Amino acid sequence: MAESAGVSIGSRGPTRPPLLLVVWVIGVLAAWLGVRGLNEPDEGRYAEIGREMAGGAGWVIPHLNGFPHFQKPPLLYWATALSFKSFGVTEWGARLPSALAALGTTLVTWAIGRRLFGAGVATTAALVLIGGLEFFGLARMLTPDMLMTFWITASIGCLVHAMVPGDDGRESSPGWKWAFFVCQGLGFMTKGPMALVVPASAALGWSLAARRNGHRTPLPWIRGLGIALAIGLMWFVVISIRVPGLLDYFVGDELVKRVASKAHGRSKPFWFFIPVLVGGALPWTAFFPWVIGTAWRRIRQRSTRLLAPWQGLLLGWTVIPFLVLSVSGSKLLTYVLPLYPALALALAVAWDRHAARKGPGGRWAWRMAAMLLAVITAALLGIRFTRFGGMAPIWPLAFPLFLVFQLIRQRWGATAEDDLARMAVAASAVWIASTLQVPAVNATLGRQASIRELAAKARDYAGTDGAVFSYDVRACGFGFYLDRVIGIRASEADLVLKPTPEESRRLIESAADAARLAAPGKPVCGLTTREHWGTDFTKPDWEELGRAGAFVLIGRRAPEASR
Repeated sequence: MAESAGVSIGSRGPTRPPLLLVVWVIGVLAAWLGVRGLNEPDEGRYAEIGREMAGGAGWVIPHLNGFPHFQKPPLLYWATALSFKSFGVTEWGARLPSALAALGTTLVTWAIGRRLFGAGVATTAALVLIGGLEFFGLARMLTPDMLMTFWITASIGCLVHAMVPGDDGRESSPGWKWAFFVCQGLGFMTKGPMALVVPASAALGWSLAARRNGHRTPLPWIRGLGIALAIGLMWFVVISIRVPGLLDYFVGDELVKRVASKAHGRSKPFWFFIPVLVGGALPWTAFFPWVIGTAWRRIRQRSTRLLAPWQGLLLGWTVIPFLVLSVSGSKLLTYVLPLYPALALALAVAWDRHAARKGPGGRWAWRMAAMLLAVITAALLGIRFTRFGGMAPIWPLAFPLFLVFQLIRQRWGATAEDDLARMAVAASAVWIASTLQVPAVNATLGRQASIRELAAKARDYAGTDGAVFSYDVRACGFGFYLDRVIGIRASEADLVLKPTPEESRRLIESAADAARLAAPGKPVCGLTTREHWGTDFTKPDWEELGRAGAFVLIGRRAPEASR
């Protein structure tokens, strides 16, 4: 093979992902995608915005429970609304954009791995990615993070295709360099500036490593970033022109305060994302010490002390964004999602190049990962049986447990090229089985619980003529399941603009306000928390209708209706 920019050129195997890999990934993402209700607050909020948009609330200004909602750019809302229009307003339709984004991210990761290392490493990396706990979980959950991760990964994939010649040694089309920036702009319009930070730092890592190896990798940074910002800021500019005063809100509240202050209540310690990565990467966490140790020894043994461009790429993809996230004033579990494709590629290439030596470090890392899977599955089985009772649906956990123990029994004493792929399949089976346990444990999820069953009770209680409200719960799935806008507290409405008279009539601040929502002689039904039940809402005026997690469903019938 020839060398270009420090990357081998020549036959890298099939140019398309294996059909079996594609079928497996689709199966993992689609299996029982709508089996559980929407979890609050995120899934309920994003699904309700998509439902209102699909129902005619408008495609330019998103609405949440009938109020203009400017907290996020609209690309995910558009995708969700299109999914609802195409497949119906269901949990499956709500989560489909995330699942498709995860499929795209996995396939782009395969394409990056194939271009840099060959089809074997690429397939292993794709399986490792889909077998990771956090990636799997967010692939089946409606949030903007997976869609942004797709655009980030696609941007880096365009960078790799722009820098690495094809199998025939020919330079790639210049269009890949422009696509690198276009994808960043689309990622920005999905969630925000991290869609620029991650690809740019990956490109910086590649460029620095390539330059030290004597290769130039020019990119049209000025014009390219101009294109990315034009795409990413397009909606913000249009909305700011249409609605005076929004520019200060976007810059001050949503950018400066979110990143540089604790105003949004998401402040965490500097080290917050370390345990997040450790837990989110399961079962691959066991390989971290081995991969880091192997890389360090390899660097120390090299006389030139130079990183290959692909190493610079992976370091830029992970280290700089991780530090940026760590110093940010706003931290959530989902923010590290764009780093997992890089970690999957790093593990796959390290295993391919070093595990064949059958060193003790690699064997022990593999054993620990297998044991982690076995312990997790056995724990889930035990908790499901002892705490929540009943056998169903325990049976889905039995199969992955058997699969994991078979994996350990067959490969305990040796390593093989496909060991990582087999473990990834076992891990995906464990996570799929785990999703079937979520409805059984819904009552323990607090404010993250689904209120699907409570919404069904509210529909029966209030009918089509009664009033419905939520009181200090941040559970927008209530409106989603009832297919209507409801009365809410002003603090739940995230008001940026002064409400109209019609909107003001749906704002409540007390139990008396909630009771007045109903027309004379009609019932009123509401969702609140256990803290407010018995204090703000008391018997005999109100009655309890049901509970789910931290939520309590209450109702009040008008005197005329109860006679």
